[in-house]
Amino acid sequence: MRDRDDLIIKYEKRKTLRTIIILLIVMIMVAAVCFTTIFAVKKLTDKKQPTITSASLYSKIEESSELTSAKMYYNGVLFYSEGDIPYLTQMSYNMTYSAEVRAGIDVSEIEIKVEDDRVVVDLPEPEIQDINIDPDSVKFFDKKNALFNWEKMEDGVDAIKYAKDDVEANANLEVLKEEALENSRTLIQGLLEDSVGDKELYVH
Repeated sequence: MRDRDDLIIKYEKRKTLRTIIILLIVMIMVAAVCFTTIFAVKKLTDKKQPTITSASLYSKIEESSELTSAKMYYNGVLFYSEGDIPYLTQMSYNMTYSAEVRAGIDVSEIEIKVEDDRVVVDLPEPEIQDINIDPDSVKFFDKKNALFNWEKMEDGVDAIKYAKDDVEANANLEVLKEEALENSRTLIQGLLEDSVGDKELYVH
């Protein structure tokens, strides 16, 4: 009777051991499948995420060599006088005009640095890109002609030049350039923020 009980106990132990071994094998197989799946998904995900480089980011903003980000309309009045002898060589007039001034940055001078956890974009100093005088807006007043230089009185080329000089001297161009820089920061930030992945983007 005792031998029979011993046989039953041994059988139960072997059955339990076999069950444990089967469970371990199943667990190992499940773990292997999970690991393989995770590795495959990670590999596929890594393939889908492009490598972030300064060149790839710069390509998004290099379509134009200049980025105009601020405009100003300026109405000017200037006084012009030339010559020393009244009525003979001396001429003078007042002139009004309208101008459009554009300011922005040179895109080719933008510097982009890609670091481990951030992307840093350094913008160049803004500059006045163009001063456009509307020829149709140029008007002359209080004209005083001179006998020997009357042909220069309303010279269109000279009038445009004097108007541009007046804009550079009297328009508040520094404020316009500050506005251009701030607008450029906003534009570049919006253009690149979806292209830097999980890195922080700093535009200076």
